[in-house]
Amino acid sequence: MPKTTVDLHIPDNILQIWQDFLNVLSEVLAIPAALIMRLEQPYIQVFVSSKGKDNPYHPGEREIFDQSGLYCEHVIKSGSKLLVPNALQDQNWDHNPDIKLNMISYLGYPIFKPDGEAFGTLCVLDNKENSYSPRAEKILEHYRNLIQHELAIEYLNSHLGQENAGLNDYVNDLLDKNRIISEQSEQLREVNDQLNSKIEVLDWLVKVISHDIRGPLGSFQKLLRMMEDGSIPQDEYPQLIQALHRQSGQLFNIVDEMLDGIRIQNSDLAEYASLDNHDLTPILESLYHLYHFIATQKRIELDLEMDSGPVLARINPKLLKVAIRNLLNNAMKFSPEKAKVRLRLRNLEPGAEISVIDTGVGLSDGMLSYLRGDMSVSAPEDGNPLNKGYGFGLGLCKDCVQRMQGILEISGEPAKGATFTIILPN
Repeated sequence: MPKTTVDLHIPDNILQIWQDFLNVLSEVLAIPAALIMRLEQPYIQVFVSSKGKDNPYHPGEREIFDQSGLYCEHVIKSGSKLLVPNALQDQNWDHNPDIKLNMISYLGYPIFKPDGEAFGTLCVLDNKENSYSPRAEKILEHYRNLIQHELAIEYLNSHLGQENAGLNDYVNDLLDKNRIISEQSEQLREVNDQLNSKIEVLDWLVKVISHDIRGPLGSFQKLLRMMEDGSIPQDEYPQLIQALHRQSGQLFNIVDEMLDGIRIQNSDLAEYASLDNHDLTPILESLYHLYHFIATQKRIELDLEMDSGPVLARINPKLLKVAIRNLLNNAMKFSPEKAKVRLRLRNLEPGAEISVIDTGVGLSDGMLSYLRGDMSVSAPEDGNPLNKGYGFGLGLCKDCVQRMQGILEISGEPAKGATFTIILPN
């Protein structure tokens, strides 16, 4: 990912999640201080600190970072974990500033921004010798990964907000020029259409982040609060940590899929036009497992139905994933709770047929005509607000399918769901 100048603003609800976790971490590990440190050159500061009477660190306290001698300076500069069981018995650390606060043991991990630059550290400190158990290391490393996933999400939100504002200003400027220079009106309309398409991309991404990312993070917050207030026995913590680890991995996959989609959407799709024979079974299985997590969060039943044996077609895997993801996104978007969505793969011998079938709001005759025709025209005003929003995702899906020399078929009825079928040659 390219480096960014976006200023990462951490919202209050995320800060509260981090605060709750540090409080629980301090209590579970029986140590006085659990910290998230933030690097903002030339300073390093206490960003979030566990709440306890024996914790000498307070949010906002800061030191000059370079040559500070702090444990965290070493972690950030080395980009790796640091474990100091007893600084008083370690000649490398027996003069570090934290000893003045009687913090003689330390375990810390680096936290990175989405562009690879250092954000700070997640660390714990003790006023007595402490070698920290492998379980403690696993907990810290796991939550460090969660923090980095949350930073990636906040980066996307900040970046999209800035880009969206810039695009809106540019559109207004183009419209003014359009009124003044009538002979350039056609050219300006084309540019305007392109900008509107980009704005729609940003709106789509924000919706995915809001519904598919923040929901699971809210679940994490509830679990951590239950751990804090004692609703969950401590002997269940290992199982919960394993579950949180699995879910964080799924969230990471979602973020990876979104970033991959952004790269494809902002590039020339022609570079992905190389086609080869592939077995579609593992591709659909991976997408099913990814979206099964999303469907569960939305209380939607997602099923996978596939013909037995290899199902072969000439495809480009990246283009196919973009196409199916957009169909699944729309199916989830326009399906209420307890609805059913089915991902189906059939062997046509030769070729293959992939269908996304939902029992959602369905499609009116006017909407069917719109979706089967020119995607650049406006969606019909047929009284159903959910019928607005297929445009960009389905347009991108059509483009990907066409580049694989396939066909996209659409059918549906109002209130009876919709079926989108991709037919691919071999």
